[in-house]
Amino acid sequence: MRFRLQHRQAYDATMSRVEPAASKATERPGPHQEEIRMSAWPVLVTLAALLFYFWTGLMVGNARRKYNVPAPATTGNPDFERVFRVQMNTLEWLPIFLVSMWIFCMYWNGLVGAVIGAIWIVGRYMYAHGYMTAADQRSMGFMIQALAVMILFLGALFGALGSLFGG
Repeated sequence: MRFRLQHRQAYDATMSRVEPAASKATERPGPHQEEIRMSAWPVLVTLAALLFYFWTGLMVGNARRKYNVPAPATTGNPDFERVFRVQMNTLEWLPIFLVSMWIFCMYWNGLVGAVIGAIWIVGRYMYAHGYMTAADQRSMGFMIQALAVMILFLGALFGALGSLFGG
């Protein structure tokens, strides 16, 4: 304990004497050096996406009772399995969507990113409704949500590359 305190005091004394390598005026400002103000729209879309995911969990619970598939089983009735796959597929896409949307909004526009995010939610609902009805009716919703994520992902990528290379 005593060594750690002495080491910390020596480190603090040394660091207080270190001069910055470059003047702040010549440094290129980065996101860590400026306050980032984010639109509330991506926050609301994020919460809506999480609420949608929660709803898919409720649908799985209802399907368990309706089709008599006790937990932890995930198979046994094709109708239940489709409802379960909707939830799992939503969970698989949720991190890709959320991270892409937030990075897109950071580099471009919060409202535009949120609108594309809302389109993702609509696509997920269409996918869920179609898949719960019949497996062959999920394609349109899947394509809409996949296109929304692709736009967000590419926008995030190009925003990051543009920032990195001075764009």
